[in-house]
Amino acid sequence: MVWVGLGLLIFSGLGLFFSDPDAYLASSKFQAKMFIVGVIFVNGIIFHAWHIPRMVRHAGEHLPSSDEFMRKSSFLMASGAVSLVSWTCAVILGSLRGVPYSFAAVTGVYFLINTCAVFAALKMKSKYFKG
Repeated sequence: MVWVGLGLLIFSGLGLFFSDPDAYLASSKFQAKMFIVGVIFVNGIIFHAWHIPRMVRHAGEHLPSSDEFMRKSSFLMASGAVSLVSWTCAVILGSLRGVPYSFAAVTGVYFLINTCAVFAALKMKSKYFKG
């Protein structure tokens, strides 16, 4: 589903972009959304290259009982938090008519939200997955 959603997002974005490239290149909203789509793409690659194979390898196990899984699960939790924040921000930016802030301001808020989400995910992991 991630790849289908990402594909739809990219193709619809390209269609919009080519309808008025100069306006979109000048739009901080469009630039920020494309940056976030890039993060979603890289995070999707990480999920499919690292996280999913590890989860498949441990299918049927009680994951908190697996030493290997627990050692590597912080990266999974952080990646999941980044995914949640990124998809939410991309949808929100897509639904807004305009953003009166610069690219730097929008991405700065995005990084701040991501930092908080990753911190919260790691805190939840340490609280709920003690082994």
